[in-house]
Amino acid sequence: MSRCQKYSNRWKKINYGKKKPLLKSKNKIMDVFKKNTSHLISYCIKKKISTILIGDIKGIRENINLGTKTKQKLHQWV
Repeated sequence: MSRCQKYSNRWKKINYGKKKPLLKSKNKIMDVFKKNTSHLISYCIKKKISTILIGDIKGIRENINLGTKTKQKLHQWV
């Protein structure tokens, strides 16, 4: 990128290639959030639940042992 002129077409392609893995990870996380939220809302409607409480999730990582891959995924969204 240092050889390219800033904001040129080549610079934009290289910059996009650099950010692509992060965008992919962010999109996956947002997809999971949206699906879980939709599932939670439909479950609450089905069971006629009118109040949802949200708590603090700090410390959730210390008390579980799910393996390295699952811990990586958990660290990305906590």
